Amino acid sequence: MLIQYKSHSLDRHIRAGWNVLNAELGEYIASVPPQQRISEDWYRGTADAVYQNMFLVDGENPQYLLILAGATCTR
Repeated sequence: MLIQYKSHSLDRHIRAGWNVLNAELGEYIASVPPQQRISEDWYRGTADAVYQNMFLVDGENPQYLLILAGATCTR
């Protein structure tokens, strides 16, 4: 999970609420804090976040990859 906004609280929510996955079966959600691997810019959207972290996907060689975009609402 590529996190940019409120990474600590989102990581805590995922660990507490999504603990139904079985690591022994290779099921997991990994939280990745924001990085600047390609340029000095932070992620400029979902596609850019995936692009900047493709090395992580390539390293795992997953059978399936689910990409979802999330948006925040500020008031």
